[in-house]
Amino acid sequence: MNLQILQPQEIEFHYILPSIRKSLSVHLKEQGLDQKEIARLLHIRESTVSQYINNKRANTIEFNKKIESAVKESSKKIKNQNDLIREVQNIILLIRKEQLICDIHRKFVKLPENCDLCEACDPKLMS
Repeated sequence: MNLQILQPQEIEFHYILPSIRKSLSVHLKEQGLDQKEIARLLHIRESTVSQYINNKRANTIEFNKKIESAVKESSKKIKNQNDLIREVQNIILLIRKEQLICDIHRKFVKLPENCDLCEACDPKLMS
């Protein structure tokens, strides 16, 4: 476990966003899209899509069934950049609501047992 301080936003940037892109890539591939089209839709390189699909990148965390189902549904709605942004934000909000961000954060940093450091842990911060 790392002793450095990581902000929740860093957890989202370094771990959650790549995992969302990986899951989206897999679901888009299942829908019959090729790597070039997936890369275009997700605004990433084809080589990154290949690494996601072949489980060579973003394998640090796994989503629970509820999150994975939401990602699968989102993958069906992404047709352009605006859709991508909207759907990724919806997934991140669900991850916060489900407090998965807290579980991921604890994987890398020792947090207080009754953590209330961010809006995922303390709903009063969301208002």
